[in-house]
Amino acid sequence: MKLFNRIFIALLSASVMFSGCNDEELDVAKAVMASATSLTFDGQGAPEQIITVYSDKTWTADVPEWVTINPTTGTGTTDVTVSVTDNVRGGSLDNPRKAELVFHGNTLSSRSTVIVNQNGDKFRDVAEVTVSQAAELEDESVVIIKTSQVTALTTKGFIVSDGSKAIYVLSSEEARIGDNAEIWGTKESETGLPVISGCEKIILSDNSPVNYPDATDITASIDSYNATSREFVKATGTLSGNSITIEGAQTMRINILDAPASDEMEELNNHNVTVYGYFAGVSSPVVNIIVTSFDDLGVKSGLIFSDDFSWMAPYVAYYNSKSSTPLGKSVEENNAGGNAPNAYTDADIVASGLMEALAKKGYEDINAAKKSLYPQDCYWKFGKTNNHTGFKLPVIKYSGDAVLSFDWSPHMTGSGNIDKVNVVVEIVGSGKVVTSSGLASVSDPFENDWVKGQMGWKTSQVEIKGYSPTDRIIIRPEYLENHDKVTQMRWYLDNIVMSTGDVQETEKVFFEDDFSWMTPLIEEYNKTASKPIGKSVETNDPGAEAPNGYGAAVSIITGFYEKGYVDIHPEWKVMYPQDAYWKMGKTCDKKVDENGKYNVTGIVLPDFLSKTKASKVKVTFNWACHRRVLNSGKENETKETDPVKVVVEVIKNLSYVTDASKAATYDVVSTSSAFETQQPVDKMEWQTASVVLEGLSDGDRILIRPENMKPAKSTVNRWYIDNIKVTEAK
Repeated sequence: MKLFNRIFIALLSASVMFSGCNDEELDVAKAVMASATSLTFDGQGAPEQIITVYSDKTWTADVPEWVTINPTTGTGTTDVTVSVTDNVRGGSLDNPRKAELVFHGNTLSSRSTVIVNQNGDKFRDVAEVTVSQAAELEDESVVIIKTSQVTALTTKGFIVSDGSKAIYVLSSEEARIGDNAEIWGTKESETGLPVISGCEKIILSDNSPVNYPDATDITASIDSYNATSREFVKATGTLSGNSITIEGAQTMRINILDAPASDEMEELNNHNVTVYGYFAGVSSPVVNIIVTSFDDLGVKSGLIFSDDFSWMAPYVAYYNSKSSTPLGKSVEENNAGGNAPNAYTDADIVASGLMEALAKKGYEDINAAKKSLYPQDCYWKFGKTNNHTGFKLPVIKYSGDAVLSFDWSPHMTGSGNIDKVNVVVEIVGSGKVVTSSGLASVSDPFENDWVKGQMGWKTSQVEIKGYSPTDRIIIRPEYLENHDKVTQMRWYLDNIVMSTGDVQETEKVFFEDDFSWMTPLIEEYNKTASKPIGKSVETNDPGAEAPNGYGAAVSIITGFYEKGYVDIHPEWKVMYPQDAYWKMGKTCDKKVDENGKYNVTGIVLPDFLSKTKASKVKVTFNWACHRRVLNSGKENETKETDPVKVVVEVIKNLSYVTDASKAATYDVVSTSSAFETQQPVDKMEWQTASVVLEGLSDGDRILIRPENMKPAKSTVNRWYIDNIKVTEAK
């Protein structure tokens, strides 16, 4: 009844709009609505279906040739029976078909369209194609691949190749490496790469040896690598779980995508390896590979055990696909409210299989009965009010002395109060830790010296003496029961490493930002934008989407200011978010001599110096110059890199407004030497700059900007910045 009332009101409103029509039109509907927008019928022997048509006056219909309706006209509320003829040709099912059934009155606005679909044999007129041909087809193309060979396996399907190109087949069919495969399905795309999905027939037979092509080595180019096809590649690094870390890589690592359980991978954990496989897309900060094989290059020198929890990535992705709120990064984003569902009770986490994977890795929740363990985006949060816990690490088959290190942070309340939790390392067994009082089973507590309102990772480490293969290591809060009226001892853990060698002095980090806090804001922006925000540097694409932070992307620049940053020239509005870093500057105004609009800017870092009282720091950041192509496609085509040099300044007496109406003002204390670009003219790439600043005092701020803030008219001074880190300098 409620639906009918709403439709009646809509029809009444529409009819009022046309009340001025002449008498000849009075009996023809001016408002028509149908109760369905689409119908689907079987190919043969399809039963009729009934829909309801609502109108203010008489309606008629445009009916496809193979569709029949009864009645063919009506007034008011009318039940209409829809039927179809059998979809056959030559005695067998024809191709699927669809057409529009239109109910209408006497105006273009008085129309209601119902899409009528009828099933059929979608493969009837489809020509056979090779893997190479299928990979080039438009999405939603129906394909029949008669001849291909299975060359790689995942938990979600397999790769097939024709010796020239490869394509990923999404299927639960149990294939084997070397199987010859006949595939009937639909070509689609996933992460910009071809896949076959919706397979209605897969025939596997005649297993034979696979001859793989020569692999493209992407080790040196891992930070910028991308491709539009499933290239066969290799890379060399250290395997940890499903992740391969490459020495010298600044932003990216390898992720082994959906690898089936394998004794080989378990045995190679923490080894240096060369991995071979098919490129499966970029999902920053990882390059995905569907693995075919490994070369074992031996155990990484001194490394006994390591886990950065990157193996959690597929479980995180599963949860995020089901939840309206993705798993959080509370520590990186300094966000006490970052999403951290209960590992034991949240339905989507349980369904993901994360806890089974954790147990298979050999971890144990030391207070599992309290059910106070919470996953975040590739690390763990522990504890809730009155319930405290930690991890017992997997069995580590090692004998001798070692060093254990890990990253941790306390949680904080919504008002910024840091939980009063200290962390200890405990050895269960014959091994001991070195403490201030000698050897013991439990380490000295790692003191909690975080300031109010500021979570952040810190690395703690401890020496272990006489470790035995039967020993177990526990990382936990100092107290597992409420202590001294403290009921909240929540904390985070990541990046566990056990190695041989001496204890190294921990680097003290005063400030760090990889701009990952921009990610949820970017995702929200992309929901309504015509183009998603791009990655110009990684893709070497100067045209990648970079909306104006003071225009369409104002929510992101708002987050920038909320973090404590300052744009020194907001009045020129030349800050542009990318995914997830910043682009700055545009072409200098041609009338620069008249209005002084130079369209170049820099950023002041948040004020951490007043909290830390640091007097000597090391500032490190990644930066890149923009590039452009002049006279593209012509004989005189040239490529140029914007002539940007970057400096780091210490400033004081900073004054600025938040309405972007005028430039910030400040006094310069010191300016570093300029960092010059080393990137080639035809390729944007990240460079690392580092400088030591001394003699800092309370009230000082750090500014990173182009050296030339008054470029010549019509010149371009565009640049990018990411991964800013300020540490104690010795």
